[in-house]
Amino acid sequence: MAALAVGNPTLEAQDSVNESLALQVFTEPEDDSALLGEALKDRGDSPAQVVLDKTLKAQADRRAEETKYELNKIQARVDQTMAAFELNEQLLEDNKAAYFVPDLLELEKVIGDAIQKRKYQQHVMIFVVGFEEATEQKLKLLNQINDFFTIYINNIDEKDLQPKAAEVDLEEVSISVQEALATADMATQKLSEINQEIVTYVEKLHSGKALTKSKKKLEKALLQAKDDIMGLTEKLMGAQAEIEDKEDK
Repeated sequence: MAALAVGNPTLEAQDSVNESLALQVFTEPEDDSALLGEALKDRGDSPAQVVLDKTLKAQADRRAEETKYELNKIQARVDQTMAAFELNEQLLEDNKAAYFVPDLLELEKVIGDAIQKRKYQQHVMIFVVGFEEATEQKLKLLNQINDFFTIYINNIDEKDLQPKAAEVDLEEVSISVQEALATADMATQKLSEINQEIVTYVEKLHSGKALTKSKKKLEKALLQAKDDIMGLTEKLMGAQAEIEDKEDK
């Protein structure tokens, strides 16, 4: 076959094409996640991505455990209610002093019949009306609840519990920070403008030592407010710088 390929240019060309296709198939990445992982490593975000993945996984595990815990609590309450119902039913069946009638109409018939009335007066102390109907409704409801949570527990998909990574638009954040910086700058200017006006107004209302004390107090409060605004401005500028660094990367 090798000798035939050497003497046949068409076969040689076909073999070359096949080799190229095979090379392309075996060198093609398995999925987009691999490319994304390599891209994150190239950007230097790999440690941050690892921390983010661990955080998301921990949150998902915690949510799954909390959901499982709550469902188990509900399941236990349903089981306890069912057990209590069965116990009460057995006790009532053993109690010969109680007589169960389905409704008031049946109770009227029993009481209205002189023979049955004398019969029940000898050992029956309690007439329970509508107990069977109420019990059946309650049992039906409990069974429906039990079936619902059983199906829900079996159909929980762990993927549904995985929290989605928050998508942050750096451009929008940058605009918000810039707007906050502008607002802080305007507030500082306005504070400086009204500072003297407030001092002048206070001087008109007070005199002597009281004036000096009030003036110092007011100036101190205004300076503190100004320092707070300046501190906020510095933090915003730092955040803006970090955003610009990330955008450059």
